[in-house]
Amino acid sequence: GIPFVKVVSNTYGNHGSMFNKLNMFKGFNAYQTKAEVAEKVKECGVGIVADTGNIAPAAAKMYNVCKQHGLMPEQVVASSIMANKIATGASLVVVDVKSGEGSVVGSANAEALAKRLVEVGKLAGIKTIAVVTDFNWPISAAVGAGLELQEIKDTLSNAKEYIGSNLLKLAKEMVTCVLMSCGKATTRSQAAAMFDDVISSGAAYNQFCKIISSYGGDFLSFDRTKKLIDTAVSYITADYSGFVGDIKLDELYKAVEFIISHKGE
Repeated sequence: GIPFVKVVSNTYGNHGSMFNKLNMFKGFNAYQTKAEVAEKVKECGVGIVADTGNIAPAAAKMYNVCKQHGLMPEQVVASSIMANKIATGASLVVVDVKSGEGSVVGSANAEALAKRLVEVGKLAGIKTIAVVTDFNWPISAAVGAGLELQEIKDTLSNAKEYIGSNLLKLAKEMVTCVLMSCGKATTRSQAAAMFDDVISSGAAYNQFCKIISSYGGDFLSFDRTKKLIDTAVSYITADYSGFVGDIKLDELYKAVEFIISHKGE
């Protein structure tokens, strides 16, 4: 019941984006005018707009220059992120700040970035909450835009294998922050119960279908499960007992990108 606007782009990070995932639904169109986004919010409660660099032009150019030269100070990242929020007229911003190997600013600067985002929000008169989350490990059970989108669909449809997954935990924390900040819930337990209810009842899944359809997307056009049936699987066994202490996230995503560039899917 809370109107929501999301600016999607390929700008931040090197590990896939929501923009790429949404475009996997045939016909999905995130290139919307301001008037069209406002109409979509009325229609399905969610405004999605592709960032072409025109929402906050100066911030976009500054960020791109820094990225090209491998310079990602939290001041530049914070101003770039918040510029879009301010320009789109947000009254509440909840930011997921990644910490770890997959982070844009790295582990050491993640907390500093979170604090700066909140400070910038205060200066702009926008209630801002930053949640620092671990990105030393993949958020999803598998890596790759298609597999990640399939997990999102399965999670929203209340698939048993994803109950308690990292993806669900992260979504629950972000939604809890939004519900409490907007006054829809007075306690974390109440907000959590509201979240659990829309997942278990199928309301979240139905709303996701409605959102995709509102933007011209064919929800049924994407189903990675069918493609996985005949997929070859390779098992890697260890020479001795133990546990996985770390995953080289950057190397993992580079491997995925290499496979995609050679196979085209």
